[in-house]
Amino acid sequence: MASSRSFGTALVHPLVLLGISDQITRITAQYAIEPESKPKYAGGVILGRQLESQFELMLSFELNMPERSSDGAPEIDFAHLAVRLEQTKLIFPNYDVLGWYISNSNTRITKEIAALHQKFLNNYPLALLLVFDPTLTGTKDASSGTSGGDGTSNMSLPISVYETLPPTRVESFKALWDDESSAKTEFYVESPNDSSI
Repeated sequence: MASSRSFGTALVHPLVLLGISDQITRITAQYAIEPESKPKYAGGVILGRQLESQFELMLSFELNMPERSSDGAPEIDFAHLAVRLEQTKLIFPNYDVLGWYISNSNTRITKEIAALHQKFLNNYPLALLLVFDPTLTGTKDASSGTSGGDGTSNMSLPISVYETLPPTRVESFKALWDDESSAKTEFYVESPNDSSI
C-alpha cells in the first residue's frame, strides 16, 4: 500500500561526506598490511538541523565501534558517544543528533546493520541512517544509462539515507529480523530508493 506522506529531504553537507571518506581511507591505510584485522564497518554520528521534513546533515564524527570477541559483531560505545557529543555541543550548540552513518559494501541495510540501528534508536528514536558504499558498487544512474552523451560516466553518490518512522505516523514497511541473541530487532523505515529491505 502506498504511503500518502511525502518523503523527507536530506541535504548532505560536503563536510559530512569528507569526514566519512577520511575515516574509511584512514582505516584502509592503517590495515593495509593486515587486512584480515580491519574492522568490518566504519561508523559515526551525524549532527545538523531539522525543519519539518527537511534534514540538514551538517557535521559528523566517528563512533567507537569495538567488535565483540565472541562473534566479531560490532557494538556502539554509547559512553564514548556521550563524551564526544558533549564536546561537540560546546562548539555547535544548535546542532542536534539527526542520525548516524555506517559503511557497507552496498547501500542496503543488512541484518547486522539493522541490529545496530535498533540499538541507536533506543537512544535516538527518530534517527536517520545513512549507509555509505566505499566500493562505489551500484552507483551508476539507472535512469540515464551508464554513460553520458559526452562519454562521461553518470554516477550518483554512493549513499542511501533511511528515515526511521514510528508506525503510527505513516504507513511504512516493517523490517523485522531475528538477531543472533534471539531478541527481535524491528523498526519501520521508508525510503524512496530502496524497497528491498
